[in-house]
Amino acid sequence: MTRGKGGGVQIVAPIPLPISQEGQDIAEGNREGHTNLQKFGRNTDIDIAASEDIWDGGGTWVAPTVARVHNIASTSANDDGDPAGSGAQTVEIFGLDASFLLQSETIILNGLTDVPTVNSYTMIHRMIVRSAGATGANAGDITATAVTDATVTAQISAGFNQTLMAIYQIPAGKTGYIHRFYASIHAGSPTGKSDVELRVQPDGEVFQIKNIQGISTAGSSHFDHPFPLPLAISALTTIKLIAAVTANSMDISAGFDLILVDD
Repeated sequence: MTRGKGGGVQIVAPIPLPISQEGQDIAEGNREGHTNLQKFGRNTDIDIAASEDIWDGGGTWVAPTVARVHNIASTSANDDGDPAGSGAQTVEIFGLDASFLLQSETIILNGLTDVPTVNSYTMIHRMIVRSAGATGANAGDITATAVTDATVTAQISAGFNQTLMAIYQIPAGKTGYIHRFYASIHAGSPTGKSDVELRVQPDGEVFQIKNIQGISTAGSSHFDHPFPLPLAISALTTIKLIAAVTANSMDISAGFDLILVDD
């Protein structure tokens, strides 16, 4: 509250917390019903033939339709539950159930052999290696493949210990607020360029472009685009980042930060 020129009282709105402080408060659990989330991904081989999603599996990520059991397996026999082994032993899976509520579970790997999830998932948005042998990392690519249609929903590339997928679906009973998205070119043609698109698909609708930013190996190879007024994303909406390139074999990473708020 301050005094105006005529002696009257002028009401001054409180200064909002910086995003960094807001994020810190949420991370510390000081704001009930709020959760912060970082989704980041990488596609190491994007070609000019068609736009590709930013995720470990490459190409187009196939959106889920119904809750499905997934088989978890590796391309290496060294990724198993043997404590004396060298590769990944256990993997924690994060996703949404048939009611689009958050759920997770941890499974013991069995090398090349499929291990089915206990839960059914409409979406798997993250997998993390929780324990490993002598190498401290997964020896092969670990995939989550839907039993009903053989769709690969998520993948941990060899040595990474975590999925890299800039894809997320807002859980039921929550609203997401996107505060920023970003992207970088790691490798490819010395004159290669890429448009990176932020797309959302509201429940029952099609993907819509909400923002496009450009990057180039010959110029600005990175962007970080904040939203001073965060984008409000309703429950069950799917968010993903897509890249279209001007040269083959482009390696691009990208991600977005959002805050989930209970409805």
